[in-house]
Amino acid sequence: MEDWEEMRGDVAGGTLAQPLSPEESLQQVSVDDVGAFAAIAFEDPDGWLGREVDLAGDESTMAKLAATFDRVVGREVQYVRVPWDEFREAYGEDLTVMYEWFNEVGYEANIAALQTGYPGLTNFELC
Repeated sequence: MEDWEEMRGDVAGGTLAQPLSPEESLQQVSVDDVGAFAAIAFEDPDGWLGREVDLAGDESTMAKLAATFDRVVGREVQYVRVPWDEFREAYGEDLTVMYEWFNEVGYEANIAALQTGYPGLTNFELC
């Protein structure tokens, strides 16, 4: 979730520009939640040994993220879908491949189950 900080200027200017489909869900996690789950695993290593858990605290579409930014920054924020070739040219192949994966596959964290085990999960608007 903290990665959005890099876009502060654009968002404050009213634009959220990404290559992702405006209706495709994107799961996100805060740095604090990653640390909290690491601490939980260290406190109970036998309970976590060999486990794999997708971790996310919130899930939203780009359109809904833009609406959240509307409320948080107090002005209209428009979602603009950047064409993939422009994104690739600006950010390179590695980042483009990652974003294509977000758009086509994405994470599958069971946020409700995670909240049961850790009710303090951060949602995007409160991050």
